[in-house]
Amino acid sequence: MQTSDDSLFPRSNFRANIFPDGKVFWIPAFTIKNRCPRLKKQETSYYVCSIRIGSWTYSVNLMDIQLINEFVPLNNFQDTNPKWILINAMTNRESKHYPCCVEDYRLINLNITLRRRLPHE
Repeated sequence: MQTSDDSLFPRSNFRANIFPDGKVFWIPAFTIKNRCPRLKKQETSYYVCSIRIGSWTYSVNLMDIQLINEFVPLNNFQDTNPKWILINAMTNRESKHYPCCVEDYRLINLNITLRRRLPHE
């Protein structure tokens, strides 16, 4: 029995907001698994994770990914991970052109800094 891959196509009961001008606002909840390299010049307990989110099949003419904020507000973040502490999170929006196509493709880059939690934290 084969199961679906929820990491690529998350199942969600979250609803999308569709506006009269055709814009869709949908925030799916899903887990992203990513390997993060250790920073060499800082303490060995710090890691920076770079995650790139976007469509490589839908150009900006069909799907234009937008950022609400460049800074990720951490005041509502729930710190529940027993091994890691979230230190910082930054995003930016990038336009990408591929040799195959004349269209523009939009990407969101998410850079997260994590620190290994100390035993007493």
